[in-house]
Amino acid sequence: MTREAGVLATAVSGPWHVMLGDDYDIQLDGPFGFFNFKLCSYGVVGRLKEYVNRTSTDDMNGELKLGTFGRSEVVFIWDDEFPDSRAFLKIHTGDGNTLSFTLTDFKMVNDVLDQISKDLE
Repeated sequence: MTREAGVLATAVSGPWHVMLGDDYDIQLDGPFGFFNFKLCSYGVVGRLKEYVNRTSTDDMNGELKLGTFGRSEVVFIWDDEFPDSRAFLKIHTGDGNTLSFTLTDFKMVNDVLDQISKDLE
């Protein structure tokens, strides 16, 4: 992925292409489609990496807020039915509606997070 003006970090792993902008925009292009939202902060990348690499299912309490999609909150949450193999990126609209993207390949997710973290150093 070629870095463009205003881009702080880029990452590619398998079908995942991620670009992080200097205005907290993150673009995820992956097996579930294309998704663009604003991060809470750049520090959330490290917190997500820790959350994804939890040591047991006891470490998966609650949701991790990643940022916003317009006025809606974007969170990462482990699937309570398959906690070792599936998680979701969810958009909570605040009116009871939710849009979920399923994540299952955590090796690729980790590869992308590692690359983004290095670019942010």
